[in-house]
Amino acid sequence: MELLDVAAVLLSLAAVFGWVNHKFFKLPTTIGVMLIGLVLSLLLLLLQGVVPAIPEAVDRFAEGIDFNEALMEGMLSYLLFAGALHVNLSDLRQQKMVVAVLASAGEVNRSDLTRVFGLSEAQASADLQAYQELNPGGMAYNMRTKRYEGQEGMRCVVHEPRLEEAVGMPGSGLGVGLGAAEEEGGDALVVGMVRLPMREPKTAVARRIVLAIRRRWRVRVRYWSVSSGTASWRWLAPHALGHDGYRWHVRAWCENNEDYRDFVLARMERTDWPVESEEGGAFVAPVADFEWDEWVTLTLRASSALGAVERKAIEMDYGMRAGKIRYRVRGAMLRYAVDHLRLQMPGMEGLPVHLEVER
Repeated sequence: MELLDVAAVLLSLAAVFGWVNHKFFKLPTTIGVMLIGLVLSLLLLLLQGVVPAIPEAVDRFAEGIDFNEALMEGMLSYLLFAGALHVNLSDLRQQKMVVAVLASAGEVNRSDLTRVFGLSEAQASADLQAYQELNPGGMAYNMRTKRYEGQEGMRCVVHEPRLEEAVGMPGSGLGVGLGAAEEEGGDALVVGMVRLPMREPKTAVARRIVLAIRRRWRVRVRYWSVSSGTASWRWLAPHALGHDGYRWHVRAWCENNEDYRDFVLARMERTDWPVESEEGGAFVAPVADFEWDEWVTLTLRASSALGAVERKAIEMDYGMRAGKIRYRVRGAMLRYAVDHLRLQMPGMEGLPVHLEVER
């Protein structure tokens, strides 16, 4: 029997069993289908002495199935997919919160879960108990502080957290700034953050630029340029967005300059509604954006101008392996990466040089 025939028969039986369970027994689907399958198997055994032709036909059908091929090469992927559909994302988020706070702050209690996720105390206790079963020895309850504390041998089995997650998570005990720490309590960790000035584009401008990208249309913008010291209307054909870590750019073909350039969205005073190309439909630039399509890989190492201890500190800071780290960036975004990494370049001589590009 072909694999597709086997799958069709089994899926049909499962569908019939599921309908019978839903109509009459109303048990959980997996339990109901299994129970009906067991009852049907018992009936076939009982029929051997009464109507032997039916059990014999079922035996011949089963003997014609290569169960190894049917399971490993056909049904397993679908079973795994079906199992994934039953994953409760809300439960995973709750476990992620437990892991992030335990791994970063070192402690968590039931009230943290109730405050952040709006859970009942019973559900919060159940979540903590579930994590203890999932990661035995990962945390222990401190009777004096009345909190669960992460243990020295704790492993992150559900989620590998970053410090930023716990710092930004409400109720984690990691306040952002002194005011937040004072509000959360005297035992909160005070965290100071450098909040750079917002460089957000206008909502209407961003919406029209994104629409032009998606439809590959042209758009006329009123742009204020620092490099040329002018403010003028330009026809652009944008094809991608970019973020340099501080602000949003749009990568576009500039009809005024007849080449591809980066334009800072926040410097666009206003835009017209996007339009089709002059020929109608999507705009096709005369040449491809090779600089955008190119990927550049930089192999970075600590600057040779630093001492041994300083170089080791930089290697630890950047998580280097064997004294090197590889960094991949689009060619069109390379100058922004160079700026962030403080690599040697004109205008950067006054800043300390921590890295250099390996030749």
